[in-house]
Amino acid sequence: MNQVHNLTVLIAASEQLDTLALTYTLNDFGINNITTSSNQEDDVVREILKNDVKTIFLDVLNSELPESKQVVQRLIQRTGCQVIAIGHSTEIFAYRGMLASGASDYLVNPVTPQDLEHVSFAALQLNNEKRNEKIVSIVSAKGGSGSSTIIATLSQQLAELDKRVTCMDLDFSMGDLDLLLNVEGNTALVELLQYPERLEPLVFERSGISVSPEHTLFTGYLPLDTTPFWPQKSAFDQFTKFCLQSSDYLLIDIPTYSLRDQVGFEALKSADIRIIVVEPTLSSIRNAGQIIKRLQNQAASQTIVVLNHCKSDSASLISVNDVKKSLGTSVDVVIPFLPNHFLSKSSLGQPAHKGNRKVKLAFNSLLELVTGEPQQASRRFWKRGA
Repeated sequence: MNQVHNLTVLIAASEQLDTLALTYTLNDFGINNITTSSNQEDDVVREILKNDVKTIFLDVLNSELPESKQVVQRLIQRTGCQVIAIGHSTEIFAYRGMLASGASDYLVNPVTPQDLEHVSFAALQLNNEKRNEKIVSIVSAKGGSGSSTIIATLSQQLAELDKRVTCMDLDFSMGDLDLLLNVEGNTALVELLQYPERLEPLVFERSGISVSPEHTLFTGYLPLDTTPFWPQKSAFDQFTKFCLQSSDYLLIDIPTYSLRDQVGFEALKSADIRIIVVEPTLSSIRNAGQIIKRLQNQAASQTIVVLNHCKSDSASLISVNDVKKSLGTSVDVVIPFLPNHFLSKSSLGQPAHKGNRKVKLAFNSLLELVTGEPQQASRRFWKRGA
C-alpha cells in the first residue's frame, strides 16, 4: 500500500461513527487526503463533486441490511466511486450482503489499520489499468469546419459496429448535432450539468435522446434570449463519468469558442482521442497550429488531424503538403470537398459516409484510427483525381 498517500477518500458518517478516530486510523495507514460529509446520499454526491474522490468509507451503522444495500448500489451508480461499508454486525451475511450490493469491502466498526491491510483500493488499480471505454473529443479550428458532421458520422459508424455510443453536444446555443442524427434535441444536458447531485440512472436514461438502441445523444439547446450557460468542471467530470458506465465510446462535440474556457479546453485535452478539424484556409491552419501546440506533452492521448473540405491541388491554393508544413505535423485523414453530397445528407439526416466512395474511404480511415481496428477497403487518404 505504498501509494495510498495519493488517495483522496470521503468519510460519509452519521453521528454514531467516530469520524475523528477513523481519520487517525487512515492517517496511520498513510491516507492523509480525507474529506467528510454526512451519510445522506445527496450530501455524499455534493462532496464528491467538490473533490477528486475515488473511495467512500460509508457509515451504515444505523441502517438495516436491505436499506444499506440499496444506498450502496445508488451511490456506485451515481458517482462511480469505490464504496467501503462500515457497520456493526460481525455476521457473515452482512459481509456477503454488502459485497453483493457492489461494495468492495465491509469493515466492522471500529476500523483498525490491520483491517485496512486487507482492503483493495480500486483507485490505485485504476491508475495502473487501461480503461476500455474511450472518450473522443472533436473541435474545429474555426467555426463551420464540419466537426459536427464528422462526429455525427463517426458515431453512426461506431453504432454500426455494435459499439455502445454516447454523444454530447456542448454547443448550448447553436448546436445542430440532433439534426445531423435525425432526432429532436432538448435542454436536458444543461439541466443535468446545473444540478449534478440529482443525476441518477433513471434521470440519465430519460434525458438521453435515442438515435438507435445503442446510440444516445445528449443536448442542451437553449433559446438565444436566455443567459449563456457553461458548466462547472466538477459537474462536467461527474456527468462524463456517468456516461462511461454505459458506453464504449463517449463522443464530445466541443464548440471552438469554448476552448478559452477551462472546461472546454480540459474536455479536449483530457480525452483519450482528440480530433482537430482543419480547413485549407490560412485562418483555420493558424488556429489549428495554436491548438496542437497547447496539446503538446500529452503523450497518453492520441491526436488526429482531419483536413476537411479539401479540393484537388489544381483547384486549391493550399495543398495537403502545405497544411502539413504549416502545422509541423502529419495530416491523418483527408475528407474531400463535395458540398452537394454533404448538403443532401445533412438535410435528410442521413449518414455522410454512405453514397460516395471517396467519402466512405476517408471516414473508414478515421474509424480505423479511433478504434484501432482495420476497416474493410480502408485507406488513409483518398486518391486525388480518382
